[in-house]
Amino acid sequence: MAYLRDRGYHVTTLDEIRDNLLGRKRLPRRSVAITFDDGAANNYGQAFPVLHRYGFPATVFLVAGRLGQSREKPGWPEAATRYLNESEITEMRRTGIAFGSHTVSHVRLTELEPALCEREIVESKRLIEQFTGGKVGWLSYPFGSFSREVVQATIRARYRGAVSTIRDNRPTWKRLYFLPRVMVMPDAGLRRFAYYLSPWYHWLHWFKNRRRWGKYDQAGKGRSRK
Repeated sequence: MAYLRDRGYHVTTLDEIRDNLLGRKRLPRRSVAITFDDGAANNYGQAFPVLHRYGFPATVFLVAGRLGQSREKPGWPEAATRYLNESEITEMRRTGIAFGSHTVSHVRLTELEPALCEREIVESKRLIEQFTGGKVGWLSYPFGSFSREVVQATIRARYRGAVSTIRDNRPTWKRLYFLPRVMVMPDAGLRRFAYYLSPWYHWLHWFKNRRRWGKYDQAGKGRSRK
C-alpha cells in the first residue's frame, strides 16, 4: 500500500472503475481498485488496519452462507480459518470498505443447474444486503467459473458488474461482468508487485489469453452499454 501511495496511484472503488469504463467519469491513468475474495477474518485483523492507515477503499466479497463461521484450514492461524462476523463487517463499512457477493456457498456456478445457479447469485445478494444493511453491487465468481448463462443471471439479479480470475491489469467496458484482476499472493515482493502494475504484465497476459478472450467475450455478448 505504501508503494501505491508513494508512486502516485489513485486507489478507487469498483463503482468508479465502472463509471470510468462507461465514460461517465474520468479517472487518473494510474487508478487501481483493491478486492479480497472469501471474507476471511484476517481481512479485518490484518488488511483493514493497513487500508485504514492509507485511507484506501476496498471491496470484500463475502460467502453469504458462511458469515461468522469457521472453515477447515489445518495449520492455519485462527484469523484465516474464520469468516468475518457482523461486528467486524459493521466497523469496516463505516470506514469505506464495500462488500460484494461471492455466492451463498462458494460453488462453481457453471456446474450447477440454472435454477440453483440463479439462487446462488440472487440469494447471496439478498442475504449480504440484509446482513450488512448496505447495497451489494458486485459479484465475484468462485474459482473464476462463469459462462454466458452465468453472466446473464448476474445481470438479471441487478448487479452492477462482476469480477473474474482472468489475469490482466487493463479492463474494458465490454468485460464489465467478468473484469480481469491481478492476483497478489502472499509471496509477492515489491519487485513482482511493480511488474503486476506495468504494461509488460498486460501484454503478456493479453498474449496468453488471446484465444480465450473470444470465449470470454461470447459470455458477455448481447449486453448493452448502460
